[in-house]
Amino acid sequence: MSPPCPNGPERRAGARAIAAMMFLVVLPASTRADWPRHRLDGAFPPGGRAGESVEIRLIGGDLDAVEGLWFDHPGIEADRIEGDEKPPRFRVTIAPDAPIGLHDVRAVGPLGVSNPRAFVIGDRPEAVEAEPNNNPGEAGPIAIGSVVNGQINGATDVDWFTFNGRAGQRVLIRLDAFRLDGTLDGEVRLFDASGRELAYGHDDLGQDPFVDATLPADGTYRIEVRDVVYSGAPAHLYRLTLHDGPHVDAVVPRAIAPGETATVSLLGRNLGGEPTGTLLPDGLPLERLEVTITAPPEAAFDPDRPGVGHQSSAGGGVAGFWYTFENDRGTAEPVFISQALAPVVVEQERGTGGAPPRLEPPCDVSGDFLEVGDADSYRFEAKKGQVWIIEVFADRIGSPVDASLLVQQIREDGSVVRDIGEADDLGDPGTGPRFGTGTVDPILRFQAPEDGLYQVFVGDLFNATVPAPGAVYRLVIRPERPDFLLFTAPSDPGSPEGVTLHAGGRATASVLAHRLDGFARPIRVEAEGLPAGVSAEPVVIAANQAVAPIVFAASDGAPPKLGTVRLVGRPLAEDGSPADGPARVAVAGSITRGPAPVAPARVTRGLVLAVRPDAPILLSASPSEVVVSQGEQVELTARVARRPGVEAEIQVSADALPNNVGADTPKIEKDKDEATLTLTVPGNAEPGIYTVLLRGTGKVSVPDPVNPGQAREVDLNEPSNPITLTITKK
Repeated sequence: MSPPCPNGPERRAGARAIAAMMFLVVLPASTRADWPRHRLDGAFPPGGRAGESVEIRLIGGDLDAVEGLWFDHPGIEADRIEGDEKPPRFRVTIAPDAPIGLHDVRAVGPLGVSNPRAFVIGDRPEAVEAEPNNNPGEAGPIAIGSVVNGQINGATDVDWFTFNGRAGQRVLIRLDAFRLDGTLDGEVRLFDASGRELAYGHDDLGQDPFVDATLPADGTYRIEVRDVVYSGAPAHLYRLTLHDGPHVDAVVPRAIAPGETATVSLLGRNLGGEPTGTLLPDGLPLERLEVTITAPPEAAFDPDRPGVGHQSSAGGGVAGFWYTFENDRGTAEPVFISQALAPVVVEQERGTGGAPPRLEPPCDVSGDFLEVGDADSYRFEAKKGQVWIIEVFADRIGSPVDASLLVQQIREDGSVVRDIGEADDLGDPGTGPRFGTGTVDPILRFQAPEDGLYQVFVGDLFNATVPAPGAVYRLVIRPERPDFLLFTAPSDPGSPEGVTLHAGGRATASVLAHRLDGFARPIRVEAEGLPAGVSAEPVVIAANQAVAPIVFAASDGAPPKLGTVRLVGRPLAEDGSPADGPARVAVAGSITRGPAPVAPARVTRGLVLAVRPDAPILLSASPSEVVVSQGEQVELTARVARRPGVEAEIQVSADALPNNVGADTPKIEKDKDEATLTLTVPGNAEPGIYTVLLRGTGKVSVPDPVNPGQAREVDLNEPSNPITLTITKK
């Protein structure tokens, strides 16, 4: 083996998708939505200013009967505006102390609770673009230090804006679209009064554009916003921010121990700090400013409340907090700081001909690739048989670094004895279609073959041609600790709404396990904080599984409710008995575009559950616990209870079955209320404890929840109670 090349041509998004697809496994069959759902593609404008109110309209499907909006923070309230407009409009009032940053909004109505969409709270004056503004002569005004909310709604739609600036003024232009869960692939151009292009932005901050420019003269300037392929749609929403205030690209170190007060360096623009010596692609300096930050205590790292920034599914399991920098010129966007996993070390660049720095594991090293072609190396000593987990956090903390690792045994003079191991992307563990947690970050299990000196090379496959100001990483060397991360997401990748539960019926969500350091035990998952009248039996994610369903049930007559629930996972022994190990709270998430083998997804603010009036049927399975040996069959009884007036033939199937286990698909005839389903467990089925369920499908006519007094035909897809299936060896 040879040292990994730090200048590969791959882009992170493509590398992540390839790595994830390479590791895809067979998942339980996805479920089709049983009722029409409120589908929210966006709210426009997609944000507002703290302390003010804004009138918004909804974009999506089946929204005409929406009654209200759910926000993740009590400081954001919505009132429906009276009138006949469909979908209805809402006046959103934002409290002065509502946290600056990204929040979730969902539509709520007789069809339940929708999927989330981003709603941003800022502290600058806000406006909405006014059409026509499709050419420079129609450019609308935007003041420095303000935000304009816009929409590219049509293939030929291009939005122009104009502002006045001063010679030598350093202005920053940020277009948020992807992080708003929108479909716009935006690009931004800056022109002077003569029409000369001064700057261009595309895919600069993740998949959104960012422009940093120093104005050459006093005068008028114009900004052009458009989709990079001239696409347009109602959900092509954006927030265009023009300001001369602070912008933080990175924080060094990128991790702080819980409760600790640390002096850190902010790297960015317009910070009021000193030049770092690094020049950005446009020749402007990157600044450094030291500030003091106190991390919250460990108890405050709450996965149910992940903060106010955009956190991708890849980084959903990284504990930390969001820090917002302010100075007399404004407020910067929040930046994520991780919870340190070991004593924190900041990279020290070696001089010409100098030896790489020596580390004393365990350690949490903050490094960077601010210069083109940079690659870092570190040395440490290890005893024979000693095991360390060596991993890089970059993609998972929002950095553009696409890291690779190489570990070598070396002599004291630096000559190489042998290559020990190398690592690149960490593939998706099987959660991809619902909430992909694969990453382009590398992780390596190192076991020292003998006492000696070892060297770690960290390379960057992304930073090939231009400096990347946010190109920071964490190199963590830590003991091996088998553990797991827990996530929850909608069961149906094609319809990622919240959990809508009908009184007297059931609904499901998926619980997803990302196993760490060889953790291979079953995980028992329980729901906490359920409202009165709602229950959920504990379920088990088998030792060889990444996904299992959790089933929520509402009692007959349960009143309408809306809120969040908490799922907690605990490790089990192989026989299903409780085992030592910490409990893990599930981080909620949702895909934002899809379905796809690995769809873009982000962390959301809690698993939202709504209770609505009566379910047309209740499907039950018995027995609820079965034990079967390899090579045998077992029979389950499916029973259906129909509401008065509901006449339907119900097709029964098994869902979430272990690999290689099969089942027949009996029917419950219209004049019957039960059928028998046979599970076949072949000799190659892996022993273990599994959670499975039955599903009942069919077409039925029910009272229309949107139009009272009318009937509506719906496609049922009703889950049964969960069944604990234990497969034993033959």
